[in-house]
Amino acid sequence: ERRKQVDDRYKAMKAEYDKVQELKGRVASTFDYDFDKAERWFDTVNPMLGGFSPYQMVEKGRIDRLEKFIANAPHD
Repeated sequence: ERRKQVDDRYKAMKAEYDKVQELKGRVASTFDYDFDKAERWFDTVNPMLGGFSPYQMVEKGRIDRLEKFIANAPHD
């Protein structure tokens, strides 16, 4: 039972990590694939995210809201 719990938690963490990497790729595409800029964007507090950085949104379990924000952001 304990092993299953650990395995399930690992799978959830991996899925969240993969989702963050996907979102970083989307953000980087708006910066001409400058991944350094995308990383800085994820670290920067954003008033449109309630005064939180994207990383803070992930930590708070709000990755779905972050994903919607990124999907609805204007692109060139």
